[in-house]
Amino acid sequence: MQTHSLAQVLALIETQDMAVLATTDGNEPHASLMAYVSADGGRTIYLATGASSTKYRNIAAHPRVSLLVDTREVSICPGSDAPRSSIQALTAGGRAEVIPQEQSGEPKRLFRIAHPHMQAFLDDPDTIFLAVRITDLLLLNGLADATFLRLDVDG
Repeated sequence: MQTHSLAQVLALIETQDMAVLATTDGNEPHASLMAYVSADGGRTIYLATGASSTKYRNIAAHPRVSLLVDTREVSICPGSDAPRSSIQALTAGGRAEVIPQEQSGEPKRLFRIAHPHMQAFLDDPDTIFLAVRITDLLLLNGLADATFLRLDVDG
């Protein structure tokens, strides 16, 4: 049952900055905890990775990815009275594309603002930027409140 609007679901992407990225080599899954920044109102997620990483090799061969963004850090942080049942978990499916170096200025600028601790990594010549264009979203509020949305990626 759809209980949340697209704007509400995309707002979750925009308010968080960490996700688990799932890729595959065609046989084996691979999961990575990633810092991210969003653009296009949450419809695009930028990631930074090393050109020799497993996730990059997987994406080069199989560009469909999945990201898990959740609110557990906010919901169960010390001093919070919120029960675990209030955690939201968003699975975002999409297609990852390598951003050419000459076009990576905006993602790099956004990363510098959102993740100042990553400066050395962002400046490393081995670092590449990826854009994940979101195609579908599944938001779980607790255990049973689910909203599935498919995005129009052509328009």
